[in-house]
Amino acid sequence: MQIRRIPADFRITERLHPEILGTGEVRLYRVARRNRGVVDVAGLLAKLAGVERSSVSWGEDGGREGTHVQHFTVTGGVPVEFQEEGLRLTMLAEVARPLQPEDVLGKECELVVRAINRIELARLRRNVAEVQAEGLPNYFDDAPFFPLRHGQGFVVRSLLRGDWEGGLRALLCSPSAFGPDAIEAYKRELDLGWGDWTSLVERSVGRRGEAVFRLLARHPQDFQAAFVEGVSKGEQRAHWAAWSCHLWNRCAALRVRKLVGDGVTDLPGDEGLLPVLRGSSPASLEVLRTETIPVLGPGFAYAGDGGRYYRAVLMSEDVDAEAMLAACQEFLPPSQDRNLGCFPQHLRASPAELDERDIRQKTRKLRLRFHLPSGADPVVLSKRLAVPEVDEPPGFPVRVRVGRMVYEFPLCPA
Repeated sequence: MQIRRIPADFRITERLHPEILGTGEVRLYRVARRNRGVVDVAGLLAKLAGVERSSVSWGEDGGREGTHVQHFTVTGGVPVEFQEEGLRLTMLAEVARPLQPEDVLGKECELVVRAINRIELARLRRNVAEVQAEGLPNYFDDAPFFPLRHGQGFVVRSLLRGDWEGGLRALLCSPSAFGPDAIEAYKRELDLGWGDWTSLVERSVGRRGEAVFRLLARHPQDFQAAFVEGVSKGEQRAHWAAWSCHLWNRCAALRVRKLVGDGVTDLPGDEGLLPVLRGSSPASLEVLRTETIPVLGPGFAYAGDGGRYYRAVLMSEDVDAEAMLAACQEFLPPSQDRNLGCFPQHLRASPAELDERDIRQKTRKLRLRFHLPSGADPVVLSKRLAVPEVDEPPGFPVRVRVGRMVYEFPLCPA
């Protein structure tokens, strides 16, 4: 089974709250992007409008992969109309204020699942019915966890444990299975030369890490200053976002396991297994519908059940809870409650068709359409729809490919 094989297989269309459409002097843009990240788009939009990057706002990240239609606002500058391969910027209106995450009502999603055999097709249809009835936990998935996919791990965790050198070396030198050959060769050079800061300054001129190595050449043991001053704020924020999403997932996983006990089904992911409910009781569904867990950020407090979950998770990570809360203030948006559960609306599957990308024409494809609330991740839903049943034929590992990543499901509990 394969999800998101080509950009056209994964389409996300953002829906805004109509209140944003009030009259004003901030320009609202409709952006259609394919395999382009929001930060790249925001930088281009700022350049074309003639404003600072901080003058560009958007609601949700949405990830890089696939085809996305979403909205940006620009404060000041000149109007922009732009189109190139994989990107189109269209001005829609002039509104009263910049976009905020709460302006996003949700998103319409279309997902094509390919390379489906007979057993997988039956599994997908059965799981569609289950998700329609029970929803699923509102986990974060692939997009925030790019540092794990590229071998860096949770850099912020190293910093919070006081290992500034380890975090810096992981950031600059970790090999990635997906990096271009030239970049991977450069990272090997940095790793082999680590500690010879003068030599690394010469090797890194005009390249990634130059500012770090210049700082270390002057102060060879001050890895904290080299990280804080030599790594861009944008990159630091991205790693804090990955850490924040990981902590929320682990807290939500604790709550879900408390609901279902040992008879749990796990979803595989970049940052570990995440439990989901199946055959849920009315009481469990009510918890999934009504409870929230705060996301780490300014204004966060270790209060209530959510605070207890965070403290338990941080203890297992060997991270001081209060020190982390003080360190995150500069890099994360204000803390907000995130729903524990996600209940997709209008989830439906089209009739199965031959997969035209299977040259043997022995497998099928299935088109799924659904509406997700703001903040929910369609990749989590796609994995939930691939979960195997206990009574399926044994001996065949269940795998799903999402883009370039292959995930294997653990055995179902008996």
